[in-house]
Amino acid sequence: MSEGAHPDPAEPAAALQEIVITNGRQRPGEGTPTRAGASAAALGAAEVAPCSPAAADRYSDADLDGLALKLDAHSRQLRADLLAHLADCQRRAEERQREAVAAVASSAARELAAKEQELARTAAELERQREILRRTGGALFKAARWRRQHTLGCMAWRAWRERAARQGRVKAVAATVNEYDERRRQRGAFHAWRTEAASQLRLRVKAQAAAALQEERARIWEESHASGAQQAKRLAEVEAALAAALEERARLEENMK
Repeated sequence: MSEGAHPDPAEPAAALQEIVITNGRQRPGEGTPTRAGASAAALGAAEVAPCSPAAADRYSDADLDGLALKLDAHSRQLRADLLAHLADCQRRAEERQREAVAAVASSAARELAAKEQELARTAAELERQREILRRTGGALFKAARWRRQHTLGCMAWRAWRERAARQGRVKAVAATVNEYDERRRQRGAFHAWRTEAASQLRLRVKAQAAAALQEERARIWEESHASGAQQAKRLAEVEAALAAALEERARLEENMK
């Protein structure tokens, strides 16, 4: 607005109307507007309506003073209502904040309790796993020790069994060698005895054969001498008979002559 120009009474009225309507308008999240804000908005809309310059010239100074007083009163009332509304909004914001803080605290407490329970369960599970690990380690250690002892026992058993088998084989070989030596000595002794016996038997048989031969020769000699004597006797008898026959023949021949 330039200097020396007549002031437009619509500008302060429009600004006041905007302030009143803004304060009386419902804000998001605050519910219904307050009674003071609604009345201030209605009064401002009714009394501070824009007017033309011709209509403003018809008002006198008394009217303007009364209007100024009314505007001052409404301004104080509006300020009081605004302060009350602001206090109420602050109270509700603080309540919502406290409720939000309480909700967050409750949620945090529940979450903390859940985490503590989960931590307790985890600690119990960890303790159980440690116990299982300890028992498993003990069992594995016992199994390893038993396996080692069993392995050492098996090794000792196998070594003793091999040594016993080796000693058995050595004893069997020694027994076989002794038996072979004994049989060889027996066979040698038997062969020597048989050789000696055969030699003695040969000599004895030879002696017996010589004696038998001598006896047979003597018997044959005796039989031949006896047979010769008999034959000589028989020959003598035959010769005598022949001589007698010859004499008889001669006598017969002489008789026949």
